[in-house]
Amino acid sequence: MAPHRPQQRAHSRRCDTVIANLTPFRGPSAYAGTIYEIGFARGIGLKIFGYATVATPLLDRTPTAIGGGRQGPDGAWRDPDGLLVEPFGLFDNLMIEGGITGSGGNLVTGDADRWHDLSVFDRCVQAAATAFATPWQRDLIQIMLSARHKVHNE
Repeated sequence: MAPHRPQQRAHSRRCDTVIANLTPFRGPSAYAGTIYEIGFARGIGLKIFGYATVATPLLDRTPTAIGGGRQGPDGAWRDPDGLLVEPFGLFDNLMIEGGITGSGGNLVTGDADRWHDLSVFDRCVQAAATAFATPWQRDLIQIMLSARHKVHNE
C-alpha cells in the first residue's frame, strides 16, 4: 500500500469538508486510513462529518471484537491484557469523536445494512449541506435526496 502521497494531501487541502465512513472495519473501530484522513483534515482546519451504519457504543463493541475482557469491581471494563477499555459512552475513540465535533461537524450513526442501506450516509450529507448551504440549496438537496430514495426503493 502506498503512503499518503503529496498529491493526496494537496487534494485534501482543496476541500471544504470531509465526510468519513466510520463504520467499524476489521475490529471494533473505524478503518485506520480513514482515521488518518480525519486527523489530517482536522490539522488543516476542515469541518469533518462522519457516519456509521452501527450505533452501538465502542465500549459495547470492544469485548466481542477483541475476544473477551472482564468487568472489574469498579465497573470498568478491561481487555484480556488488563488495559482499560474507554468508558466514555462514545461511538468510537474519544479523539475521533472529539476531533469531529471540535471541527464544527458532527457524527451520524444508525443501525443499517452496511453494504446496501445509504440512509445514514444521506443523513450525514444532509448535516453537511445544512452547515454549508444557503436555504434554497438546502431545499434542493432535500429534493434530490428524496428523489434518490424513491428511485432506490422502487
